[in-house]
Amino acid sequence: MTFRFSVDEDFARQQDIEDPLRHFREKFHLPIGKDGSSLIYFAGNSLGLMPKLATKVVEQELDDWANLGVDAHLDAVTPWYSYHETLREPTARLIGAKPSEVICMNSLTVNLHLMMATFYRPTKSRFKILMEEPAFPSDTYAIKSQIVHHGFDPKEALLLARPRKGEFTVRTEEIVDLIEKHAERRPACRGDDRWCELFHRAVVRGRKDHGSSAETRHHGWFRSCPRGRQRAAGVARLERRFRRLVLV
Repeated sequence: MTFRFSVDEDFARQQDIEDPLRHFREKFHLPIGKDGSSLIYFAGNSLGLMPKLATKVVEQELDDWANLGVDAHLDAVTPWYSYHETLREPTARLIGAKPSEVICMNSLTVNLHLMMATFYRPTKSRFKILMEEPAFPSDTYAIKSQIVHHGFDPKEALLLARPRKGEFTVRTEEIVDLIEKHAERRPACRGDDRWCELFHRAVVRGRKDHGSSAETRHHGWFRSCPRGRQRAAGVARLERRFRRLVLV
């Protein structure tokens, strides 16, 4: 059965009714507009809505701090010392990884630096990085600072894939063209979740033409959504590392 999209309000309301995740709406506080109705909230990538359980959870941590002091590191309801272990299982389920492959730590920018310090090993013949434009500013600063740290010029080493004039997303062919144009330098690719799929498609093609040392694995999550099942065979193996950095 072919899915047909419509901009009609009735269509949108019907989609809401059929949404299997619709009950999660009641678990969050929604900002209220001047007319007293709930606002439609699209800022989830910057600051998500506050979960209704957040107050209780935070108060528990404050109570543990007040009652236990430094002993809360080991004796709190959720011990602070091993907090990363508490988050390990749900984080693994969220991204389709194994618990031994994930850890919650630091901020995004710090983690980008740690990842590049580990994986970015530029040479005179392989030093370029391909990323989306515009990206979150701190992401760009982190990438540029790593390039400079290794003695290269961001103006030469950083390749930016931009949407065409009047468009909002980067076309696959734009990424492929950049990879092919700089194939002799074997660019490294980096993209966040919004651009993941585009880089996947491009690299599936780029790998065939120019070779690649990247290999990624997944543990079934990519097949959990309808569109993912259709594409799993082609790109699932490339999914995981493309969430932040993939060497091609």
